[in-house]
Amino acid sequence: MANAPESHDAILENGLSRLMRTVGGDVGGAQPSARRSSAATARRDTILYIVAAVLVLIVGYVHLKLYFDGYRDVPNANLGRSFIANAVASVVVAVGLVALRNWIAALAALALANATMLAFWISRTDRGVFGFTEHGFKPSPEATIALVCEIGVAVIALVLLAEAALTPASGAARSPQ
Repeated sequence: MANAPESHDAILENGLSRLMRTVGGDVGGAQPSARRSSAATARRDTILYIVAAVLVLIVGYVHLKLYFDGYRDVPNANLGRSFIANAVASVVVAVGLVALRNWIAALAALALANATMLAFWISRTDRGVFGFTEHGFKPSPEATIALVCEIGVAVIALVLLAEAALTPASGAARSPQ
């Protein structure tokens, strides 16, 4: 007798369970032998939060450096202010990532990284940001460094958010270990 085909929800849950086990997550539906210890999961999460915080700080540093390298002198003062705002937001988010280590901090990091990448993309269009346009990966190497770090932050934040959504205590903020 043939088995009934799996529902879409079951297929999605099985796929997400395998993905989380691959990146080291503890998924509630996994067999005990497949689960990592809570200490190992906490250690891995702490490392991910710290790496994300370091990447966020690098992005903030790049924006602060660009501000002092001349972006403060661009005719539209809002452009320079946005670089300072990015640097300040980066410090706040990095502190949140290390101090809170929960889904709220991961969501803030994802929002900052995505907003910064969106501004990067808009600055490469004909309209630009506040009328200011750039081309390619200029200024170099700052644009490349910032973009690579922003992508890294986004990926790490998505992994942390996916794990938070798939663990039994997903609604509660995890206390620092």
